[in-house]
Amino acid sequence: MGKQQAIRIQSSAFKLIASLDLFAASFIKDEDLFPSDALPADRQAMYEEFAADLPFCSPFVISAGDVKPRRFEYKGKFIEFTPDPTGLPTIRDFDVLIYCVTWIANAALEGRDADVGATYELEVEDFYRFAGRPRHGERENLFIQGLKRLVGGNILTNTRPIGLNNPSFNFIEEYHLERDEAGRLKTVRIKLPHTIYCLAHNEFFDKIHRDYFNQSAVRRLIYLFLKQYCGSADRLSVPYAKLHAVTCSTSPLRKFKPIIDELIAKPLPEFSSEKDDGAEKTSTIRTKKPSSKSGKIFHTQHHDSKSEKFPHMLEENSSKHFYDAGAEGNSASGGFFRPSYMCQLCMQPFEIKLDYFSATAQNKLAAPFRFAARNGTRRADVNLRQTSDFRAEAI
Repeated sequence: MGKQQAIRIQSSAFKLIASLDLFAASFIKDEDLFPSDALPADRQAMYEEFAADLPFCSPFVISAGDVKPRRFEYKGKFIEFTPDPTGLPTIRDFDVLIYCVTWIANAALEGRDADVGATYELEVEDFYRFAGRPRHGERENLFIQGLKRLVGGNILTNTRPIGLNNPSFNFIEEYHLERDEAGRLKTVRIKLPHTIYCLAHNEFFDKIHRDYFNQSAVRRLIYLFLKQYCGSADRLSVPYAKLHAVTCSTSPLRKFKPIIDELIAKPLPEFSSEKDDGAEKTSTIRTKKPSSKSGKIFHTQHHDSKSEKFPHMLEENSSKHFYDAGAEGNSASGGFFRPSYMCQLCMQPFEIKLDYFSATAQNKLAAPFRFAARNGTRRADVNLRQTSDFRAEAI
């Protein structure tokens, strides 16, 4: 791992904190399960079928030493997380990936493609501050143990998110430690696997709250689960047994109930929960409106153009949106960062699809037209206008 290849992460440049749900992205972005050419109503039905039982399979465990593999299967597709001899990575080990994904997310949204790559250099003290790691004698050893679990843990899958075909990879491919003259750990260089790097670069991430790092391991897992399923309008009802399963806690459910009580008395960031002991269910609603740069992977909404001249941004619970888009009259311009974007232009369905080389703008009542992608493979800019025959075209 050559030092000249590493991109130095500076947390002072972070405008948002981002998390990548490898499990969800692996399935939802698989073209075989959710074909991009399916009608919107059909795709929505596919999403609802997949999400009906609130599937959640985190590769990250509550505490070190958990050596039980985790596997999820759906319609012939599977993903399996296998530990090294010391166990699966912990949810606190996940902080390292959050740190790297956050850098990629900010650079991608700001168009800083030169600041994105597969290999990164971390200033250890900067990472400690970012993740809220307290000062104590074991901090360095615990950090290194986490790196070992990340490089030793394996992901095996036959899913192909956004067309990626990488059936086996680790959470990080390799790392290299550098110490100062006093022997203290100074920097770490980390190489991310291609799948994780590409998903983050293509902006399949979700913004997380700064207070995430102040939560216990169990509460972090529940928070990440709620981020995927709890929108800003409807309450999410979850059985106690499901929350218990989300954490993969080995304690019996009766010993897990104090954690549920704590969710009510001390709400998680962005959420407010109630409980029904009779039905043994929680009811959760989102209290903080999510950023337009983040979205629920399982929920989509489409604008009705009767309410605005051009919908330059979807609602917060959509996984597809403009970024820094502007609109005037019946024309609009914006950067499309998602593989597809469905909206209404002059009360007509309109879809943008972005592939690795170009984008296709498809008016459902007219032939598609193509335009070159700008700023690499993940973004394309387009101007749209209404023609005299009430159709849309690129300008």
